[in-house]
Amino acid sequence: MRARTTTLTLALALALMLPSAHVARGQTGAVGAVDTITRLTQIDVEIAQALSEVEQAEADGARIEAELGGIGAARASESRRLTERTRALYRLSRAGALPYAGGFDALLGHAARVERLTRMLERDVEEMRELTRRETALRDETESARTRVTSAHARVASLETEKAQLLETGGQLSAFDVALSGAVDVPPEGSDTGFGIRFSDSGDPVAGTGGAFESHRGELALPIAAPTSVHDASREEGSGIELAGTRGATVRAAAAGHIAYANRHPGYGSLVIVDHGNSYFTVYGGLGTIDTQVGDEMPRAGRLGSVGTGPIFFQVRRGTRPLDAHAWLGI
Repeated sequence: MRARTTTLTLALALALMLPSAHVARGQTGAVGAVDTITRLTQIDVEIAQALSEVEQAEADGARIEAELGGIGAARASESRRLTERTRALYRLSRAGALPYAGGFDALLGHAARVERLTRMLERDVEEMRELTRRETALRDETESARTRVTSAHARVASLETEKAQLLETGGQLSAFDVALSGAVDVPPEGSDTGFGIRFSDSGDPVAGTGGAFESHRGELALPIAAPTSVHDASREEGSGIELAGTRGATVRAAAAGHIAYANRHPGYGSLVIVDHGNSYFTVYGGLGTIDTQVGDEMPRAGRLGSVGTGPIFFQVRRGTRPLDAHAWLGI
């Protein structure tokens, strides 16, 4: 019940985020949140079904064990009866047991007793065989019930892992929204609506920038000191550039600021965002590693992380509007 309550609470929280997600991350982000809520709800249903299977399999196992106990007692009783009748038949059939002195009628009566005891003994043997067959079948059922329990528990564990990953993703999206929400939007120019996130901003120039961020236009440090290629790119409708570099090379801050976001993001991979004050931000996506955390003060060209297997996506933003990264870098 607690797990279901937790998931429903998170689902409600994510549902409440949907309007802001639509504004903050665009339609793609909103659909992603809906998918997350839907899957979380489905996972809870599947977990409940798996746990029900565990309960049913365990109940079947208990019933089988009880029946096996009864069969064990029946086998013991049947074995004693079979032994007694076998001994009795042996006594009647052994040499010297025939009632010759009683005449023909005595011999007929003796033969009838032997035949009756033989039939009883045959029934006892068949009953013992039936008990053995039933015991074997029940032990197979016991193994099947154990397999069902193991499989259901494994299914629950797998679902719990998926659920935790979804909760983590939801938490990251929530942290992304919290870290990057609340800024005063700068009205977009032209038709470019940006990549759909709303940045939080201290509103003040960041210490160490040597003045307002605007003064560094055309002089920002390259995110990779020696990129092997640079070309235009976009993420979720937001324009920027991609810089390719040697795997493991340092990814640097384009200017001094503080870290506003440093985590995985569904649309950008490993993502770092640096807040430069006055609603200016630089965005670095697709890092191989992140070597900083939210709140860290970052000098110009300070290490943010490293290049991975793909290019680094870089963007300069003013509020919700992407700016010309080429012009700001002076390239």
